[in-house]
Amino acid sequence: MTGALEAPYKAQLDEKEAAGAAWAAGVDGNYVCCPELGAPLHPDRYSDEFQRIAGELPKIRLHDTRDSVNDYLERLDVPETLRAAWLGHTVAVNRGAYLSAPRPEELAVIVDTLGGLFKADVSKV
Repeated sequence: MTGALEAPYKAQLDEKEAAGAAWAAGVDGNYVCCPELGAPLHPDRYSDEFQRIAGELPKIRLHDTRDSVNDYLERLDVPETLRAAWLGHTVAVNRGAYLSAPRPEELAVIVDTLGGLFKADVSKV
């Protein structure tokens, strides 16, 4: 997999050399994705590019795909600390950003409770 990054990395080094003093101050070229002058990309750029690629598909936010990944990993019993790290968050941020959908068996408690409240007592009818 790292082989796929070698050519873009070399191109980035060439761009840094060509840019000279115009290269983003304090940036050492360790970003995988950056514009020609080396500054980090704004996070909205990823969402904008995602929408461009998605084209005519129904609108899906990039955040929604991350939420789905978090939910799927949780259902596979991947520990919360690893899910948070994979998504680039602390556990606290991960909990606040991604609310996992409840599993059907978890909702059964609510169904049973509400069902008990609404059962009609037909013996008094």
